[in-house]
Amino acid sequence: MALGATSTVNYGGGGYLSIAAPTGAFVNSLSTNTFAQSANTKGTLTIMGADLTNFGQGNITQKFTSTTGAGIATTGTRGILDTASVVMRNAAASSDATFANYSATN
Repeated sequence: MALGATSTVNYGGGGYLSIAAPTGAFVNSLSTNTFAQSANTKGTLTIMGADLTNFGQGNITQKFTSTTGAGIATTGTRGILDTASVVMRNAAASSDATFANYSATN
């Protein structure tokens, strides 16, 4: 699903974004132009997926993309998001969260 050429996903504290697992040999994706934490807010966005091993990498089944990469800053070579408070976790109940990475190639 593409939100549009000028779209922005802004999030505040306690936000959740869930991208469901596809059926068959498809990729479920959400694409936006820019991605940023809302001004003067604190908190974390949790991205939930059914298969974090293949979320945006490997045998991709689910992904979230920002077409310009605007608003996305990373730390080190692993691409862990640093300015935005974003974690990922499996959509199953009581799953642990992990750091979210950004890759310009996927």
